[in-house]
Amino acid sequence: MCEESEQAMIVNVQLSRLTVVGIALVRIYAGLYWLDKGVRQKMLDPTWIGPNGDCAFVVHDMLAKAPGFYRAFLQDVVVPNISTFGHLVEWGETLVGISLLLGLFSRWGAIGGLFLVTNYFLGNGGGGLHDGWFGIDTATFVMTLWNAILPTGRFFGLDDLLQKRRKGQSLP
Repeated sequence: MCEESEQAMIVNVQLSRLTVVGIALVRIYAGLYWLDKGVRQKMLDPTWIGPNGDCAFVVHDMLAKAPGFYRAFLQDVVVPNISTFGHLVEWGETLVGISLLLGLFSRWGAIGGLFLVTNYFLGNGGGGLHDGWFGIDTATFVMTLWNAILPTGRFFGLDDLLQKRRKGQSLP
């Protein structure tokens, strides 16, 4: 297929300046939210890691609420490796936050965030009778999903610079 016909198939949508700023602000807010969760609430908290740490407390609380299949995963995989999972959570949240804040590989960062929040949702009883569909996990999921669906890093983010560089356009 020739290049002109490929370009003709692509729909070029012009967004208003207000829409672009709004999309960027949602991405930046989501990045700050995830960064706060990863750094302030976990990395800087000396009680987060360890068999008696906050992570272990959260996971043991989840054991009472999680649906059966997820409870088995928590009990058999997470609990015996709680320190490792504590580090994975704090680094996962931090990297999602950095990705979204900078708009760098923002879709991949958002997909990582969706993976994390889905696990939190399941651990807090998601899929059960009292699953809290309208809690913070759902709000975080929706905010993060927005960044996975839309190319939010292309609006005042480093993804835009990478895209221009790939296409050989001059950078500002």
